Amino acid sequence: MLDRMIFRALAPAAVFCVAWLCAGCAPTARDAFSDPSIVQRAAEKGDAQAQNDLGMRYFRGQGVPQSYATAAAYYQLAADQGNAWAQNNLGMMYVEGQGVPQDVARGAALLQRSADQGFAMAQNNLGMMYVQGRVIPRNDVKAAAFFQKAAAQGFPMAQFVLGEMYVVGQGVPQDARKGCGLIRAAAANGITGAREALNRYCAK
Repeated sequence: MLDRMIFRALAPAAVFCVAWLCAGCAPTARDAFSDPSIVQRAAEKGDAQAQNDLGMRYFRGQGVPQSYATAAAYYQLAADQGNAWAQNNLGMMYVEGQGVPQDVARGAALLQRSADQGFAMAQNNLGMMYVQGRVIPRNDVKAAAFFQKAAAQGFPMAQFVLGEMYVVGQGVPQDARKGCGLIRAAAANGITGAREALNRYCAK
C-alpha cells in the first residue's frame, strides 16, 4: 500500500515524519521577535502572531522553559483570533494529546479551520491523517484533495505524497507523468525519499 511505501522511503529521515504531523515544527519565530521578552510583551498586548511565536518557543523550549501546556495556551489565544498557523499547531496538539487532553475531533476541526484559510501545512497534515487512517478513518480521495491544495502552494511533502498517489493511482486517476513531475519538485525541495522514489517510479 502507498502509506507503507511512503514510510519506508522516509524512514532514514524521521524529521520529516515529525514535520508533517506536529505542532511546533513550522519555521522559527519571526526575526523581529528574536528576544523572548519582546515576544512576551507583544503577546500580552494581544498580537496573535506573537502569541503563536511564543507558543512555538514553549513547544521547543527555545529561550524559555519547555512546556507543552504553556505552548497550547498561547496557541489557543492566537487561534481564537483566527491565526491559521496557531490553529494548525493547536490542532495537532489535540490530535497527539500534547499539553492538552487528546481530542481528535477538536484537533481535526482546528486543522480544517486553518486549511480553509489556505494554510498549506494544515492541508498537508489533514492529508496525512486521511492517508494514514491512524486517528481518523482512512480516505484516500480526501487525502489527495488536501495534498493537492498544499502541493499547489509548493508544500514539498504534499508534492511527494501526491506524486506517489498519482503514480500508483491511489485516490486519484493514475497518471505517472504527473506523479513523477510532483516527485521531482519534492526532490528539488530536499524531501528525503523523493530521489529514491524517482529511481523507483520515474527512471524509465
